Amino acid sequence: HCADVLQSMHVLISRGGMGDLMSEVEILAALVGAIIHDFEHMGVNNDLLVKMGHAWAIEYNDTAPNENHHLAAAFKLLMRPECNFIQQLAKADQQLLRKLVLDMVIATDMSAHQEIVDKINNTLQPTLAAAR
Repeated sequence: HCADVLQSMHVLISRGGMGDLMSEVEILAALVGAIIHDFEHMGVNNDLLVKMGHAWAIEYNDTAPNENHHLAAAFKLLMRPECNFIQQLAKADQQLLRKLVLDMVIATDMSAHQEIVDKINNTLQPTLAAAR
């Protein structure tokens, strides 16, 4: 799954035109987000984790426990000296990369899906109407 999502993101960036609109840090964030978005996933959804009273649901106060765990576990791993390729970036770029990855992975929580789709549609509607 990770390889499929990473490949799809790569295609969107390199051949789908997204790369023309993104900075190098944004591209890196999108690729990192694609890689870690389901890191250590247990194969159950957030609703079940909350209903079970799973440790992740408790730790993240029933708010996107899967996504919050994917992020926390992945960033803990990335902070290990032997894994921390991010440290080579300027501090401002490190902070931006982290914020972008957090936003992208949290957005994979299906409870926010309709809100995100509506936001995209509302943003694109004026552009599409103007293009007609």
